[in-house]
Amino acid sequence: GHKNNFYRCIREGGLPVSDVYSHVQTMNACHLAAIAARLGRAIKWDPQAEKIVGDEQAASFFGRQRREGFDIPNVGPVA
Repeated sequence: GHKNNFYRCIREGGLPVSDVYSHVQTMNACHLAAIAARLGRAIKWDPQAEKIVGDEQAASFFGRQRREGFDIPNVGPVA
């Protein structure tokens, strides 16, 4: 599977069958579906900004406040 492919790429070099960006897109879709199901309504997603649009309650489920010193910098979308 993907894990073995990843280890092989580390050992032998090369690119994995699936990149990090495609995994992020897949996980975003899963999180968005879970948020919509939990709230019982459709939500609007801006794929360019990678944010939920026009719904503060839904958006609050997509991220969290981090304690000072544990911030993760936003490096922007991967091309």
